[in-house]
Amino acid sequence: MYNAEVKKSFLNTIVNENSYKTCMTIFNKIEEMESTFGKDICEMSVDEIMTVLDLNTGTRFTNGIQMISILKSYVDWCIQNGKIVGENNFEKIDYKEIDQSMSMKTSYLKDEQEFEDICAAIFKRDAFYIEGVQIPRELILRLCFYAEMDTKEIVLIEKEQVDFENKVILSPVRPGVKYCVDDKILKLCRFCIDMTAVESQKGFDEPVCNNKYLFRSRKCSLRYGKTEDTPMNPMFITRSITQISRDYYESTDIYKEITQKKLADSHRFIRIHNSSNPEMYIKTVIRDEILTQKPDINKKNLNNQIFKLEKLYKSWVKALF
Repeated sequence: MYNAEVKKSFLNTIVNENSYKTCMTIFNKIEEMESTFGKDICEMSVDEIMTVLDLNTGTRFTNGIQMISILKSYVDWCIQNGKIVGENNFEKIDYKEIDQSMSMKTSYLKDEQEFEDICAAIFKRDAFYIEGVQIPRELILRLCFYAEMDTKEIVLIEKEQVDFENKVILSPVRPGVKYCVDDKILKLCRFCIDMTAVESQKGFDEPVCNNKYLFRSRKCSLRYGKTEDTPMNPMFITRSITQISRDYYESTDIYKEITQKKLADSHRFIRIHNSSNPEMYIKTVIRDEILTQKPDINKKNLNNQIFKLEKLYKSWVKALF
């Protein structure tokens, strides 16, 4: 939570367990936007609050009503307890003004060009560009999007699983699964395989671990009994993507909620949308992909996953097209 000490004090005033959990969920949900704006929700202007609501309430009005009610109570408490001086800007908010499509627009990408524009904005080769830092980050982003890989899988990719001749990456966790990749990804893979050190912010080289993995930690970062052969923690990937989201906002003033899942889903939706028959594509191609990745999934769970994906895809189309 952003400004955790103050928010915890407010949470301690809530008696009902369900209300406590709901409030905690909302605080965690808006944390990234508070970090982006550099201020607590209780300090935000009406326009800033509307941006937070637009990006976090989803597609149901009930979500917006609930969020406004809880955050309004929180700001009232902050004023009453001297945490801020001024008025409660939530008094000026009308839930009917919330743009429900904004959540989809900021969470998902419309096409591959939008993804490439994000990469161009973040990974521009300026005075602050450090190859050993930026190239692995760009590779992570491209694997999440084009290969639709998850973080736990990415950190376990071994160098030998990158097949340069056939332009595929073998899944380290799903036997028989291959991810087709382009020349750009292969070029970034080659750099990561050959990399022996990373230039630090102070200007000197920090050696990376000499192990079998494509993504390797710096030796100086090894802690808590980890050895050179220990694969990178998936949390590194998550934090790296979160930082990319912040870098993009700082570079363009455009907020985009970039996460591994949102990138993978975006590319999946783009594939569906570009097919001649989206509904059939979901029921055949996407269905087969799920079965390949989850061979033990039962029929009920499979149908439920396809139903949710189809529903989310339709919301994506409605918001972006």
